[in-house]
Amino acid sequence: MKADFQGQISELLAKVAKQGELDQGVSVEDKQILLLALKSWGAFDHNYKYNEGLIASGYRGYAPPAGGLSAAPLPSGPLALSDILKSQLWRHFGMSPSANCKRQCSSRSAAWI
Repeated sequence: MKADFQGQISELLAKVAKQGELDQGVSVEDKQILLLALKSWGAFDHNYKYNEGLIASGYRGYAPPAGGLSAAPLPSGPLALSDILKSQLWRHFGMSPSANCKRQCSSRSAAWI
């Protein structure tokens, strides 16, 4: 699910970057670098889409049966962004240092919260 969340959010950011909305705050060169970073981080296909495919499946897992000695890996399909958001599992992906500290550092002082 984390790979699907990352891919879906990256695709949304890539759409914004490609539509010119970032032109005011980001140089042309930085925009191209951002798109390359999003393509890698989001496991996009060549059209900047997070789809079923071997690249994205390498992050999220392959469809069963997955491999074996002579079997080729089968790409899996992504979860829908709506399903990921409604599940609220994204809250447990380690993106919140304060939430992690509250769980793991209850007896320690955390000045960075």
